[in-house]
Amino acid sequence: MQAGTGSTHSRLLPPCARLSWATLALAVAAGVEQAHAHPMPSSPPREPTPISAEPTAAAEPSPATAAMAADHPLSAAAPYLASVRRWAREYQLPESLLLAMIHTESRFNPQARSGANALGLMQLIPEYAGADAWAFLTGEKRVPSDSELLDPDTNIRLGAAYLRMLREHYWRDIDDPALLQALMLASYNWGVGNLLRRLKSPFDLATLEKVIERSAPRETVGYLRVVRQRARHYEALLLADAERATTQLTADDAP
Repeated sequence: MQAGTGSTHSRLLPPCARLSWATLALAVAAGVEQAHAHPMPSSPPREPTPISAEPTAAAEPSPATAAMAADHPLSAAAPYLASVRRWAREYQLPESLLLAMIHTESRFNPQARSGANALGLMQLIPEYAGADAWAFLTGEKRVPSDSELLDPDTNIRLGAAYLRMLREHYWRDIDDPALLQALMLASYNWGVGNLLRRLKSPFDLATLEKVIERSAPRETVGYLRVVRQRARHYEALLLADAERATTQLTADDAP
């Protein structure tokens, strides 16, 4: 499913520096619909790299990536690994999670376009997740163009920023990594408003999974299962690839 199709998603609540759970629930119950007009400050504050209005040049692959065989498990991801690593680091997300989401959303097709007009590698709908991520990064209320969202580096950046926005706006008090990952994925696929209307604090991963199993579309149930499985798979692949690169470097340096 595409980011931006679940209810009105991140447009349900007004901008805020930090909302209590009770405030979030009240806002949803009242049906507040206001787009985020300003980016949330990260901790510590950072100055994001400006987003170019023109498609960005593809990042240069590392020698190891460039030499990757066509049958390598990471070969489909190879053209986008540099961007995934850059924006995962910038927005403090696991590389394996971004790779798993791209695999599931578009199968690494940068020109993917769904019937709902979700675009690119991370399947962002321009006027929803695309606009929210843009506002989060720049403070500018603007819908990114199709050409911007079909540019791989820009798409990955906005998709990663959207995940960071979900965390900053709604789930910043969650310390359990597994629970946080599930909340961000369910918000991305089903819509954060759907979760807020059904979750009662305090809750844990088991409670969240029961809510999703009982109330969410079958697609969301499957989406969480598949993305989490693929994230573990990519984590193992990335670790193995790093170990091979280290071994090769050591061998090359040997007298």
